Amino acid sequence: SKSLPSDASRINLTDPPDVIAHKIRRAKTDAECGVTYDSERRPGVSNLVTIFAELSGCSIEDVCRTHAESPLSVFKEALIGCLMDKIVPIGREIQQRLREPAHLKRVMEQGRQRAGDLAAHHMAEIRELVGL
Repeated sequence: SKSLPSDASRINLTDPPDVIAHKIRRAKTDAECGVTYDSERRPGVSNLVTIFAELSGCSIEDVCRTHAESPLSVFKEALIGCLMDKIVPIGREIQQRLREPAHLKRVMEQGRQRAGDLAAHHMAEIRELVGL
């Protein structure tokens, strides 16, 4: 949860691959065998299933069906693979952009200019509508 103070409670987009893998392997689950979704009885496993489903584009039911007989350690490794494919490239791109302050300034200036142009256009329409 991003609201918890511990960095270990969430995966940040800028976490390096080894940190992401460590967080998933250490994620709190339970001793029950297999992968099922039950947010009341198995909140930790259900959270991992939801993450897997969202990243893979599969339904929660499909994820549970595919990994029904899998030990949680095997399921966590599959989730790590999915995270490496989807999240790590985003983190690398963020890190690259953060190393380019001139580019960030250009993008922010372009956004400021576009917002100003849109606001001016809308204000002109509003003034015309109210007769100013």
